[in-house]
Amino acid sequence: NISRFSGAMEEDFDASQGADLLSLALGRQPGASDLDDYVDFEVYFDGTEKVEAEGQEEVLAFLRARLCEVFDILLKDLEQYLWHRDRFILEPSLEEVPHLAGHLRIGDGTEDEWFVVHLLRKLSLQRDDVSCRV
Repeated sequence: NISRFSGAMEEDFDASQGADLLSLALGRQPGASDLDDYVDFEVYFDGTEKVEAEGQEEVLAFLRARLCEVFDILLKDLEQYLWHRDRFILEPSLEEVPHLAGHLRIGDGTEDEWFVVHLLRKLSLQRDDVSCRV
């Protein structure tokens, strides 16, 4: 029983570390990456500059509030889509220009990349204060 439990733990650990059985089956080496396997996306909001003057905590609160609004708009689409690898995640980023940032492994599933474009387009059509970058 312990060896079966240990094997299951190793599989869970491999899954949590991004081990991709399909890639291994196709002959790709573990840990090998290809920049085409990823899509980065960003969502910028008008008014962020005004909040920046109030301090980093206020910017973070502003971005978190916008994040909730974004998911209110996109939730129905997100619930109906089955991702090939990673799920859609947006997080506040306090880089040079504060924004919401996402990173998605797409692998051979280019449908995921196009679905991200669809989501960002839908968001930008519904909000006049949004600019998106893929």
